[in-house]
Amino acid sequence: PSAEITAKQTTSSSPAAPRPQNEIKPGQLPVESFSPNNITLLLDKSVSMSQSNRIDLLRKSANLMLGKLRYLDKVSLVTFGERANVAYATHAFNNADSLISLIARLQPDEGETFLNDGLQKAMAQATTMHIEGGNNEILIITDGYFSISDKTMQLLQANSQVKITFVLVDAGNIENNIKDYITRRLPVAKILTLTNSKKDDAVLLEHIKAQSAISK
Repeated sequence: PSAEITAKQTTSSSPAAPRPQNEIKPGQLPVESFSPNNITLLLDKSVSMSQSNRIDLLRKSANLMLGKLRYLDKVSLVTFGERANVAYATHAFNNADSLISLIARLQPDEGETFLNDGLQKAMAQATTMHIEGGNNEILIITDGYFSISDKTMQLLQANSQVKITFVLVDAGNIENNIKDYITRRLPVAKILTLTNSKKDDAVLLEHIKAQSAISK
């Protein structure tokens, strides 16, 4: 089920008022340089995603990105496997640890993986949370083959204001085949890869910064 996540208020032994939730914290993306983000993470829950170091690759890169987001950013997590599920949603993102912990606790599905159901639910989430003038984007995180149906293609084309980015996690020797399929089927989509924990830590963050940067 969906869960509205709010920040924990900081407390101290002094009678001072709690730190305001609606403020930019040190190290987060400055408001004057980056537009608000509406990010929907669409995460593959197939058994293969739990193998090797894939979740760890994702966790490290996602942790760096999420730690830079602000209360004015919106973040959702939709998982897909045997079924699609909205696992997390917030209109004011201010607790990266909660989402990272949730991703780490997800249990893989044993059966067939249904990307199209997940992508349709992710699009519904992204459009519901839409930010006018912001970066509205779905990040599809997967490690293997998939097929995009004509029905899903029509949905994506009808909602072209939502950007689509594929994040291929340690896809190995099928990575180039997946990239070729995406390029043919959905040429407007961007493709990111996570294959090396040290080299790729900043991939998601740099992508979001590029997508939301305010032109000077």
